[in-house]
Parts: sequence; C-alpha cells; structure tokens
Amino acid sequence: MNIRSIYLSGFLSLLVSLTSFGQRNNFRAFTHEDGLTQSTVYAIIQDSRGYLWLGTEGGGISKFDGVNFVEFNKKNGLGGNIVRSIMEDSKGNIWIGTEAGVSVYDGVGFKSYTPEDGLPEGAIMCFQETDGNIVWAGSAGGGLARIEIVSKDSANIKLYTHYDGLSGDFIFDLYRDRQNRLWLGTFAGGICIVQPQGDSMVVLRSIKKYDGIPSDVILSIAEDEDENLWFGTYNAGAFKLITHGPDSGKIISYNLINGINDNRVWSIVVDFEGTVWFGTDEGGLNKLENGRFTAYTEDEGLPVNQVLCVYEDDNGTIWAGTNGRGLVKFNGNHFAHYSEKDGLSNDQISDIIQDKMGNYWLSSWDGLTRLSFIDNVARMETYSTLDGLIDNNIKSLTLAPDGKIWIATDKGISTFDPEKIRPRSDDSENTSYFRNYSDDQGLIDNAVNSIYVDFEGRVWCGTRGGISMLIDETEFVNINENQGLINNEIQDIMQDSEGNIWFATMGGIARTDRKTMVSFDHEEGLNEKFINSLAEDVNGNIWIGTFGGGIYKFDVHTEDSMPISFITDDSLLSSNNVYSLVFQDRNTLIVGTEKGFDKVMFDDNQNILKVKRYNSSDGFIGVENNQNAIYRDNNSSIWFGTVKGATRYDPSTERVNSEAPRTHITSLKLFFESVDWVSKWDSVIPWFDLPGRLVLPYSSNHLTFEYTGISYNNPAKVFYKFRLDGLESSWSPQRKEAEAIYSGLTPGEYTFNVMSVNENGIWNKEPTSFSFIISPPFWQTWWFYMLCAFVTVVGIIGFVKAREKSLMKEKAILEHKVRERTKELAEKNKEITDSINYAQNIQRAILPSINSIEKAYEDSFVLFKPRDIVSGDFYWYAEQDGKSYLAACDCTGHGVPGAFV
Repeated sequence: MNIRSIYLSGFLSLLVSLTSFGQRNNFRAFTHEDGLTQSTVYAIIQDSRGYLWLGTEGGGISKFDGVNFVEFNKKNGLGGNIVRSIMEDSKGNIWIGTEAGVSVYDGVGFKSYTPEDGLPEGAIMCFQETDGNIVWAGSAGGGLARIEIVSKDSANIKLYTHYDGLSGDFIFDLYRDRQNRLWLGTFAGGICIVQPQGDSMVVLRSIKKYDGIPSDVILSIAEDEDENLWFGTYNAGAFKLITHGPDSGKIISYNLINGINDNRVWSIVVDFEGTVWFGTDEGGLNKLENGRFTAYTEDEGLPVNQVLCVYEDDNGTIWAGTNGRGLVKFNGNHFAHYSEKDGLSNDQISDIIQDKMGNYWLSSWDGLTRLSFIDNVARMETYSTLDGLIDNNIKSLTLAPDGKIWIATDKGISTFDPEKIRPRSDDSENTSYFRNYSDDQGLIDNAVNSIYVDFEGRVWCGTRGGISMLIDETEFVNINENQGLINNEIQDIMQDSEGNIWFATMGGIARTDRKTMVSFDHEEGLNEKFINSLAEDVNGNIWIGTFGGGIYKFDVHTEDSMPISFITDDSLLSSNNVYSLVFQDRNTLIVGTEKGFDKVMFDDNQNILKVKRYNSSDGFIGVENNQNAIYRDNNSSIWFGTVKGATRYDPSTERVNSEAPRTHITSLKLFFESVDWVSKWDSVIPWFDLPGRLVLPYSSNHLTFEYTGISYNNPAKVFYKFRLDGLESSWSPQRKEAEAIYSGLTPGEYTFNVMSVNENGIWNKEPTSFSFIISPPFWQTWWFYMLCAFVTVVGIIGFVKAREKSLMKEKAILEHKVRERTKELAEKNKEITDSINYAQNIQRAILPSINSIEKAYEDSFVLFKPRDIVSGDFYWYAEQDGKSYLAACDCTGHGVPGAFV
C-alpha cells in the first residue's frame, strides 16, 4: 500500500468546519448514584443478549440493562478490578482485560489467565478474535498474546513482542479487517499489520510517521462503510487512511486546525449512518457528519469533556465512557434546550415566535430575549423595561404582517420593529425602540393574556376584562360581556383561513367576523367552559384545548346544531389539561400539557391512529408547558416554552425505535427470597442464573419472577404483560412493574411467559418463557394412589377370604349341629312313628271288617287311604234288624290329630 500524506489547505477547511451550538442537548449520565460501580469508564460493549458491559477503573465490570447495574469484581471471581477492555467472542463468552490479565465469563463463572499462564505483564488494553476462535490480546508494554482455549480450564498462550517483528509492545487498540489481518495501534510504534497463520502469525509491515501518518502514538482504530480506516492519535488528532480505489494509501488528517477540537483522540466509532464519532481528551464528544464537525462539550450538556471510549448500540444510540462522570448516553439531536445557563433572562418561557429575518424571540417573566444563530453559534440578547418595554412579565407574542412584533404583558402591550432594535449597550443614546399602550390609551384592561394581529393588521388583545381591538395603531375598540362576549377572560386568539377571529375564554369560545359575535358552549357540544388554546387544521376545523376536559373539535362544515365534538382526554393524552396546540403537519397534532407533550397522529379522516407521549425520559426536560407557549418555525421544528426554559423539537431528526425490547427473565425468588440456584440446583441456565428443568416441592409454591425488557432508547417507557400457563388463559394488563408474583400454586406443570413493549408500541413477537413443575405431596402422587388402591384391593380380598373362611367354619358347625339335631329328630320321629303305627293298628282294629261288607255286597270295595299313617276320616258298617248301616265320617282336623279325635 502506498501511503501518501494529504496536508489539508483552506479548500478542505471550507468543506469541514467546526460547528458549536450554544444549547443543551440530550445527554443522560449514569454514575455511582445510579448503581454504576465506578465513574471512570474505559470500555463499553453490547453483548448478543442486549446487555451493555462497562469496564471501570477500580470497580470491576458492570452489566447494564438500561435501568439496573449488576457488578462483577474480584469477589465474584474477576481477575482484577481495573478493566481496560471487553469483548464478546463468537461463542458468546465475555473476555475482560484487567490489570492482572484476562478473565473469561461464560454466563456462570469466571476463568482467569495471568502472566503465570503465559500472558504478558501489564494491563490488557484490547481484544480481537480471528478464525478458529483464536483471541488476540494487546497489552500495555508486553506485546501481543495469542490465546487458544483448549478446555474449560486451560488455554494455549503464545506471546509476540518487538523481538518477533512488532513495531511496538504497547498496543492500545486492535482491529481485524475484512482480509482477516490485524491492525495494531501502538504507543510510539505507529501501526503494525500482522497476518494470523495457523498457530502463529506473520508481521506484514509497519506504518510510522516517516511513512506519512501524523503520529506514531495510535490510540484507536475504526473502519467506515467504504472500508477506509480511521485512527485516533495521542497528539495529532485523527486521520483517515484510504484503503481502496485510485486514492488508496492517502491519509487525510483532522486536528485542531481543520475541524476536530482536540488533538488527543481516545476512541473512534463509525455509526450505522456513516457518521464518525470521536472521544477526545479535552474536547468532549466530536462527530463528523456530511463533511461537518460538531462538538459536544460541557457547554452543550456533556457532563465532562474527557471521553475515554465511544460505542454505538444495536439501536443506534451513542454511548460515551468518561473520566469521573460515568456512562453517558446521547439521546440525539431532535431536542435542544435553552435556559438561563445559556443566556436566557428567565427559565419561565411564556411564548416563542420567529421574525422575518429568522431570529427567534422568547418571552419570559423577566423580559424579551432574541435568539439568533451566527455561524451556528447561539447568540442571546435580552430586552426589558430598561430598554423601554412596558413590563418584564410577558404573557404572549405575535408577529404582524408588516414584520413588527407585538407583546402582551400584565401592564399593557408593546410593539417594536425587530429590524431596527439594537442592544442597549450599542446605543450612544438611551433610545427606546418600543411603543407602549395601556388603559391610558384606551386598552380595556392592562392584564393582557393573549395578543394577535390579523391579516389586515388589526391588533386583537385578549385581557382579563374583555377584548380590545387596536385599529391603525391609534384607536381601541373594546368588547366585553356587556356587548355579548361569552366571558371576559381571554386565554387565546387566532384567525382561521376564512378570516374569522376566534377567542378561547374561561366560559367557552367565541367567533367574530367583525360584524357579529357568536358564542359556543355546552349547547353546541362543548362540555368544558375553561378553554386554554385553539388551532386550525388543514380542513378549516377548529381544535379546542380545554382545562380539565381534553380536546374538542369544531367542525365548521357541518350543519348540525351541535358542531363541537369530543375527541380525546387523558385516556390517550398525558393529561386532561391542554395548555397548547399546534399542528406539526396535516395529520399530526402537538398537544402541550403540564406533564410533557403528546403527538396525536391521525389518518386522512382524522381518526386517531396513535398517541405518543413525550416527557423527561424522552429528552423533553422542561416537561411542564406554559400556556400557549408553542410555535412551529420556518423549518417545521416545534418550540415549547416551559418552566425550565425553551425546547426545540425537530421531528425530522428524531430516530424512531422500531425494535422491540429484548426480554429476559432475570430472577426467580421463593417466598420473596433470592435463591443461589448455582449452588442449590444441578443445572443452571447460563447468563440468567435460572435453574434448568426445575421441579419444586409442593411446599415451595410462592414464586416471584423478575424480568427485564432491554430498550436503551427509552427504558422508562418499557411495559410488560405476562401469563402463567397452567393457571391463566389470558395475558395480564399492561404494567410497568418488572416482576410477577404467584402464591399458593397447586401442584402441576407451569410455563411463565412475559412480553415487553417499547415506547412506540412495538411488542415482542414471541414471549420469553420459563417452565417448571410443582410436585405434589406424596399423598397426591400416582404411586401413592396405586399403593392405596393395591392395599384396598388386598384388604378387600383378605376380608372376603377371611369372611369366607369364617362362613365355612360356621357352616361346618351348623351342619354338625344339624346332623346332631337330625339324629335326635330321627330318633324322636321313630318313637313317634312307632306310636302312630301302633295307633294305626288300633284304628284298623276298630274299623268294621271289609269281609262283612263284601258278604253283604259282592261287588263292593272299600277305598281307605290315610294321608298320614293314621287317618282323621273313617268308615263304619253295621247290620241290625235286617238292615245295613254304612257311614263315611270326617273328623275335625287331619292326620294324626284328627285320628285321635
């Protein structure tokens, strides 16, 4: 590569010029008070899980999710507490360079390597990983180490120094290019390029000051989208090395002479949009964008000018590690703030307008301030009663068609020509540029809340006592309740596109075409009387901001008797108290409240699509808006007057976060107590200290899940919803709390699911889940049920068998008894039978002889069959006196008893 130095002349100076704004930008500092272990931050990375890792001077390393810091130091197994470098390797492990060597964190624990393992002496300043999972570590004076992890507990380490061809042993930074070459930024050795080969490496070449680079002390290296390399130096600013094309080898320097505001550049980052960021030693945070430098220093809101490292996260947010002031987040350029620190006379800004020359005029409780930009540097000049202003307590401003500015105060009104006014110190004479009006000149009331100049140049003054119209700057026409005005206290005045003048009052709204005055209140659909502000949309409709009732709209095209309809309230807005209204564009309404401002977005039919709220967490640090202190300037930026100064909002530069938060379950507690799952459970999910395949006893049924949704753009507006499968079928309502508590869970299988949403309503597509089982007590287990069933069956069978045996025994006894009784009966029966047989003989003996009957009757026979042995029936036959007597007799009873009868 041919290295040629390009010395920039005045031509390049024209292309690249330093820009410095006298304003407060959105920097958010995180220090020890926020949980950061130590306030000097040397290194920043974002891991694949979304966490930021911060290396500090003496506090070890901190893991940050945008809200909470988790500290790791020597007590946790870290090799040293001074952390100069951090890297995540291709396997997701975190490499940490300390003053004592290298520590590798695998999500569960640390493994450290020291000089005793082959590392060089001195702090590890930088890391790079090359093919084959080889990690290269640059040290402070000990050269370059090649580290190959061969097992969980061991590594092969090989050291390279100047004896092996390196141009320097103090390596500040390492960069791997797209050809797998390593670029080493050394202290006093310039640039050294090496090529890893197998288990070794080859030095390709060195580039030093005599080759054309501005310094041999290289502190940082970065690559831009064109594959050009950027280098930060210790004493010569920064330079770009062009690596491709016809200009390959050219060097372009940036230093105090031609743009960057400090010659010591600790860190360089090229962001996703190609902007180059520089962390400097005394010049704060610099950026090079579209050929123009911008410096962010303490004057612009940076906490400290010494920036040790710069990093861009996955969402494009720029982070800076500082010396002594912690971690700093840059929230973008869409907000700029101006306060007393920047030259305002008072932080209570009551109104803002822009004159025809492009200057801004800001009114406050302590005079009028002109804000102008000369070479992009803010200049402020304040005018007060000392300059002829009628009163310093200004309520409202308006720009007349002729370019004059009119001012409403508590003591009347003033006007002046901004093209003619000069600071008092520039005047040789005490000349007043203000013309004043009060009730002495016919003003209806000196307490003027609002002022407006219509298309024809008439000046309308809304006071606490009614309306005054100034004609030709000479004559007032006054209107109050006696002339039909709905209420005397006027809060706002505007003119619609048809030329009608509208008034917001403390009793409703009024409209005049300068011929008649028409009032509108609840009869026309306006249910709120206290009206703060008015605005007209592109269709000519009038939007009404109320105090306590949200927003209404007056449809000027309807024939309905109730043309005013309710639009929305604090169900969507940040507050029901609407202090100001202005349309950003045809479909976006800006609503100022005491809690910030809301951006209401409509479709073409003016149906609300979405409302986005802005407050301090979004960078709108003023928060509380003053009444009708809102203005859309010539560049479509929106200006707000707040209780903490003026804020400019440029929607065109706002970066909308379209990425859902990265959601992680971070902790599982039992009965509100933290559990060391690493020591209490056989398997743990790395990085989150959660037990794997968790089975809890039935008594451990009170669980607390803690989780996080990592979204650095605005972590304060990350919300969550969750669901416990096995207990719940629907998601919880959206909530801010990052924990879910379940008590009294019954035995069963469960899966906890959680999702998060960012400030723009972007939800996770899939939930983050954790499954577990609560085992039942032994008396509710299947084996216990089986045992009980077995015991029951066995018991029944045993009972039946025992019963059967008992019955058999009883049967045998009974049969024995029956046999004995039968024998006894048989014996008794024999005796009885013998007696009956004897009785039969007796009975037959007393019956007549059959022969005597047969003799008398030859063909006769006797049929006599007793039922038993003897019979209760009998026959009788006798002959006497030549006659025969025959009888068949039946005795009462049968058988033996009858026979005896």
